[in-house]
Order: sequence, then C-alpha cells, then structure tokens
Amino acid sequence: LPYLSGRQAPAPDPAARFRVIGAGPAHDPVDLAKAVLEGLCLQARWMLEEQTRLSGRATTPAVTLFGGAVSTSPAWVRIKAQVQPGDLRVVPTVEPVAVGAAVLAAARAGGVGPVVPALPATTVSAPKAYDQMYARFVAAATTHAQEVS
Repeated sequence: LPYLSGRQAPAPDPAARFRVIGAGPAHDPVDLAKAVLEGLCLQARWMLEEQTRLSGRATTPAVTLFGGAVSTSPAWVRIKAQVQPGDLRVVPTVEPVAVGAAVLAAARAGGVGPVVPALPATTVSAPKAYDQMYARFVAAATTHAQEVS
C-alpha cells in the first residue's frame, strides 16, 4: 500500500500508511521494489476505475503516460500495462509538457497549420495479470484491521 502519509483518493484516509502485505524472509530487495511499483500501479487503477464509475462511462478509458520516471522504466511500464484494465499509451518524449507548450506556441504564432501535430505514442498491450491482486489491494487499503507486515 503506497501511502507515506495518508491517502486522498479515491477513499480519503489520513491514517493510511505504507505497508507491504505478505512479505517474508524469502523476499529480497528486488521483490520489495517490484511490490512498491505494483502498489503505485494498483492505486492508479483504483483511482481510474472510481473516476470511470463516477463519470458513468461503460468502459475504462486508455491510460496515457507522459515522460518522467514511469515512461522511461521498462519494468514500471510493463507492470502498469498489466495492471490497467484498458490500453496503456506511452509518449516517450522526455519533456512532454515543454514540447506541448512549444507546439501550441507554434500553432498560435502561425508556424504550423490548423491541425496541431500529436506527440507520438506507443500502445502497450499486455495480459491482465493483476485482477485478483487488485481486488486484494482495494480490500487491504479499505480495511484497517489488516496486520501490518
């Protein structure tokens, strides 16, 4: 559970704290690092599914990653693609906000035509291997009686 000092969404809980559930002596630092990435991805899925529910949409939209640590980490992208219920699109641009601002400035200055070019994106498809873990994650995140390990 990736909460350093409480959780804001989708179920606010100021007492929520970081926990690794099920860790044991056989788990090495690599296992724990993967668990942290999984927790972050599961939290993102929980937020996305709640937003989808609140919007009344029938299906979960694709998730797009823009730059930063996530999009440059193949392991994190792979886990995120497996955790998310829909497609995952990755924009590999290192500074997508700066590139987007430059494209908008060029469009407003007349430097590009009426159609603003889109940043290239790669769709990552992966088997959805985390559905059961997701259910356990949400249950653990919303239950205070869980044992801290």
